[in-house]
Amino acid sequence: LSRGPGGGDKPPQFKVVDAVPTVDNGPLLLAGLEKAPLEREVSVLATRAHRQALEGQPPYAVQLTEQKLERQRARLSVHRARLQERGSSGVRLMSVIVSFDT
Repeated sequence: LSRGPGGGDKPPQFKVVDAVPTVDNGPLLLAGLEKAPLEREVSVLATRAHRQALEGQPPYAVQLTEQKLERQRARLSVHRARLQERGSSGVRLMSVIVSFDT
């Protein structure tokens, strides 16, 4: 401890370098896992539609796959929007880890 001008003890000064919050985001992660099969299905349908077009399959087959793909993309965008809305509301602050520098 250093002596101040009045002779009293003055505590050392610290500067905050970094602060990292730790959060409980379990509900948000679970909601993300619930939409994982839909993400996979959209990816599979997109690949299937592309492959069908390259293989020269009948146009109606390609159209059916593309229609399914669009419906699933619409459902997926709804799920993504819900997750975005839950964003910070689904996260609970647990603690903060703070780094100091003298």
